[in-house]
Amino acid sequence: MVVTKKEFVSILEDSKGRLWIGNNGIGVLLKDNGTTINFSEKNNLIHPTSSRRGDKSQAGTLEHVFAIEEDGDGDIWFGDRDTGVWKYDGNTIKNYTKELGLPNYFVHTIYKDNKDELWFVQTDGNVFKFNGEIFEKQF
Repeated sequence: MVVTKKEFVSILEDSKGRLWIGNNGIGVLLKDNGTTINFSEKNNLIHPTSSRRGDKSQAGTLEHVFAIEEDGDGDIWFGDRDTGVWKYDGNTIKNYTKELGLPNYFVHTIYKDNKDELWFVQTDGNVFKFNGEIFEKQF
C-alpha cells in the first residue's frame, strides 16, 4: 500500500485492538493483526478522480477523516471534512448527511462520554448528539 500524502489527523484503537487512522486525502487506514489496508479504498469510498491530496471530496466518499470514535455497541464512527458522519457496524457503512440535522458536513471531533453517548463537534463550534434518527443540537 502506498500512502501518497501523510497528513494523518485522527487515530483510534478500538475495543478489538485495531488501529483506525484518519487521513486528510486518502481516507481511513485500518491496521489489524499486523496488516494495514486502506479501508476507504477497499469499500469504494475514494472517488475515481480523487487527487488524494486534500481537494474537496465528492458526495458519498470517505476521504478526509478528521474524527474517529467507537460507540458502546462497537460501531466505528467517522467525521469527514466534506461528507458528514459515517458509521461502520462491522458489515455495513452508512453516511449521515446534512438532511439529518447537521448544518454543514465538516465534523471535526467525535467524543464518547462516560455514558457512552457520542458528541459530534463541527468546525463552526456547533455540538450535536445523534438520537438514533437525527442529530440534535446541544450547543
